Amino acid sequence: MAKKSNASIQQFAITLQSVVEETEQTGQNVAPFYEKLDNALQANELASMDKAAFQEIVAEFNDATEVYEANVTRLASVNAPIKMMGMYVNLKKHYANYAAACRQMTNALNVEDQSVDLEAFNASGDIQEVEMDKISVSIQKMMAQSQF
Repeated sequence: MAKKSNASIQQFAITLQSVVEETEQTGQNVAPFYEKLDNALQANELASMDKAAFQEIVAEFNDATEVYEANVTRLASVNAPIKMMGMYVNLKKHYANYAAACRQMTNALNVEDQSVDLEAFNASGDIQEVEMDKISVSIQKMMAQSQF
């Protein structure tokens, strides 16, 4: 029975580390596209942006969001050690909220008329920031308690 428990803890640690690394890498990959879009919005040049460039931004946002949504499923697929259950429940909740906010941001981009629903876009950005802070705190607490 101890082997199964250790295997479960190991799988938990591997999944958690993988999700953290994948989230960081995805964020780094999508950041230049976010900056390009943000610069166009700030300069009020979205309408004059090359259509292919806007479509690429939307595609990158969607790809990133799909990674985050897949990570929600991955986090739900493993069990945390008992001493971390509460923290892990919080992590899963905040990560799901983060992924949902990313989807909201992606959905705020309209390829057909090359527009952005600024209210939804900005609100989702605010939610992402708050949830990512909470994710970081949850992970830090879990790592402080872990002996992986």
